[in-house]
Amino acid sequence: MNKIDFNENDKIAILDIISYQPHDRHRACITLIEPSLDVEFESPTASLGNFRVLPCEIFDWVIKHSTMHAVSSLRAVNRRMRLLVDTSLPYKGIISNAPHVRATLERTGVAPHFTVEEVFWILTHGACRVCGDLGLYLWIPDLERCCYNCLREEPDLMPMSERDARAAYGLTARQMGQLPVMVSLPGNYKVSTTSRRKTSKFVSETRARQLGCAVHGGDDGLSKYIASSNTKAKAAYDKRLAKRSRPMSHDSHGRVNNTVDSIERYLVSVYLPYLDLESYTSHTGQACVGCRIAVSRARSLPYNDLTALIRRCGKVYTKEGLLNHFKECAAAQDLWHTKQVHRVVSDRVH
Repeated sequence: MNKIDFNENDKIAILDIISYQPHDRHRACITLIEPSLDVEFESPTASLGNFRVLPCEIFDWVIKHSTMHAVSSLRAVNRRMRLLVDTSLPYKGIISNAPHVRATLERTGVAPHFTVEEVFWILTHGACRVCGDLGLYLWIPDLERCCYNCLREEPDLMPMSERDARAAYGLTARQMGQLPVMVSLPGNYKVSTTSRRKTSKFVSETRARQLGCAVHGGDDGLSKYIASSNTKAKAAYDKRLAKRSRPMSHDSHGRVNNTVDSIERYLVSVYLPYLDLESYTSHTGQACVGCRIAVSRARSLPYNDLTALIRRCGKVYTKEGLLNHFKECAAAQDLWHTKQVHRVVSDRVH
């Protein structure tokens, strides 16, 4: 591939030609029809009561270390309290850049488990927890950021149903209350817009296993339970697990993985932009048109090459990141050169 050079004036033109926002992928996850929990309100008239004696720094500290649910309850005290909470950092950053995420955490029932500080940290750190690429999805059960490629197939990002977690690790309903058990929301999911009307409860399998270890006295105790348990619930779970393992399939990394693109992955995820604190810019993600064209034209590529191309097509970038990608993407460069030729011809005609 020939090295391509471009100047500052070309950057905007290049981005206009080779970038697009993959809204179909964003809508593949939880999408709220009414993303805000608020209604318009008049200017506040009530007082803050005993809260009025708190310095702003102390109030901000309290908000930062409170759960998202506790803060939502505090906002409901009166209009003046809501105004004060909404101007508190870092809560202001969340509702300004990702108000739908606050509403999603409330409606899925996990807001009592995550603090404002934890949510803000995820909002301001853009790397996928699995591969390190820019990730624009929040995997709710662990409050972790991930990218689209990893969301589709990473084994650790396949949620576990509450029923399976209780049966697999010998947990009671009371013990499960220690975990963020999220309730799925009715809607359309996946790029293929699969409709899901019933609700289900999901947890992180990693967290469920950790709780199982704590309940049964460590790894050895949990292993003994798994090997010796003969409850009806455990037997039913083992039967479901065996059924899911057939037929055997593999993911793009060659791993045995029967959960690639399972709808459950999207039921527990929501689109999350990345807030860069240095520039205080919210990055919504730019995908490469060149990569999309290359996938559509791929005919007889070897399987591994085609898989790599599809994964590259699934990536998103910041604007600067996409310009760096442009230097390596032959399809994007061809698109740029074609547009340049058309422009030169058009200028000559006129």
